[in-house]
Amino acid sequence: MEQLFPFLVSNLFLLVFYGIYYFFLKNETFHQANRIYLLSSTFLAVFIPWIDIPTIYAWFLPLKDEVIYEAITMDAVQITLQKPQIGISMFFIKNTYLFVSYFLIAITIFRLIKAFRLFSNLTFLKNNAFSFLGKKHIDLHLLAFETLEEHENTHIKQGHFFDLVFFEIIKALFWINPASYGLNRQIRILHEYLADRNASETMESKYHYSLLLMARHFGVESNNPFIQSFFKKSTIKHRITMLAKNPSRDSAQIKYFIAVPVLFILLISSSFTWLKNFPEKVSSITIQIDPKSFSPREKRISFPSEREENLIIADTTKPENLKINGEIFTAVEEQPEFPGGQAAMYRYLGENIVYPKAAQRANVSGRVFVRFIVGNDGTVSNVEILKGIGFGCDEEAKRVIEMMPKWTPGKQNGKAVNVYYNMPIVYKLDGEKNITTPNAEITSNHIPPTPKEKPLEIRVANKDYENALIIVNGVEILDRKINDIEPSSIERVDILKGPQAILVYGEKGKNGVILIKTKTK
Repeated sequence: MEQLFPFLVSNLFLLVFYGIYYFFLKNETFHQANRIYLLSSTFLAVFIPWIDIPTIYAWFLPLKDEVIYEAITMDAVQITLQKPQIGISMFFIKNTYLFVSYFLIAITIFRLIKAFRLFSNLTFLKNNAFSFLGKKHIDLHLLAFETLEEHENTHIKQGHFFDLVFFEIIKALFWINPASYGLNRQIRILHEYLADRNASETMESKYHYSLLLMARHFGVESNNPFIQSFFKKSTIKHRITMLAKNPSRDSAQIKYFIAVPVLFILLISSSFTWLKNFPEKVSSITIQIDPKSFSPREKRISFPSEREENLIIADTTKPENLKINGEIFTAVEEQPEFPGGQAAMYRYLGENIVYPKAAQRANVSGRVFVRFIVGNDGTVSNVEILKGIGFGCDEEAKRVIEMMPKWTPGKQNGKAVNVYYNMPIVYKLDGEKNITTPNAEITSNHIPPTPKEKPLEIRVANKDYENALIIVNGVEILDRKINDIEPSSIERVDILKGPQAILVYGEKGKNGVILIKTKTK
């Protein structure tokens, strides 16, 4: 569906540009200018809506190092885009349209081959004058041989054959658009106007040239679109009319400027196509946390090997002019908590954050650092992007953070205080490698319920936790399968290791402790 909008824009502007030509420029005698108009406007209408303009802009954007202020840093949240499946009806429509386009292109190739063979058709060559792909044929028995030769030479020198191929391809690709057929016809007539202008100069007057056009007894004529015949019946009336027409005034050239605002709108529309962030829910969101991973879809919890990585450059300098009362802490005894805990926060992000369309089309991924303050009343404020990746990702991350409900405020010495928080949000396209982070993943959106008869099985990727003690809601689990718990009912998973685990659970905790807490009903 995301490719449909540029296609519709192309069709719309083909109609608009052709309408400008048909109503304002068709009857003017600026034939070469009209030819250039048809070629350039068609090219722009077809290709500009498909150009990834944000990527071009990015070439000129300077990269700069960002300093991220020291604060309590939350676990990275990774948003992974998984493209939804195309419906059957849309799949059928798309493939039917493409089948017709391929069929028309095949016909075009067949006509090209057939045009080559006409040079060996004696019946067609007799009493005929035409040109094709740099070649010309003029029967020596025809009157005004030099005039006919000049006419066909004009077609060859100006490369009219390539115009015909271009517009035949446009007609095949946009066969549903009536403008493609009109453009095809108008370029053919323009070619004859241009050739007639040069050829008529070899005769005494345009009147005598008009008589030459009408003097021939019409015989065999090819309907092949690539054969430019001097005596083509369907164009002679228009050609004689144009020969008799007085040259257009120079002031009439101002009509070409009608296309300028249309072209400007086309550029704006193209930019809008790529840059506008349409709200669109993706089929799943992957949220990345450290150091554990819980996947309800795969029914397992895993603990990856730990890796050290500096994600943040510390700076103890606090920004000034913040609109918040009281001291702002970067570390507190009791940290602020999202209502419902960390798992609830991940669910909130999974349900609200979207992967911007501009970033999808430009294949942009990376990490956005968001800083905000959890006030002493729990309100989230002063949300700002410390380091972003653009293409709507920064704005989307900021939007969702600003919408957060009130938190349980952090406390210092038993008193609620203001606390700085940094939240890295990682955007990753489906199928792309993980973005340089030691964190694991948790799937949190659109998760189908897991039947109870399929127990949650704990698998440990890190050998250090292979024999870890498992505690569910304070109860020790003696095997690796938990039959009375659904994966979707898990609220949070924590891990204790080393002296801390032994201190709380004694000798049983020497291999680490996996703490699982389920949601309260």
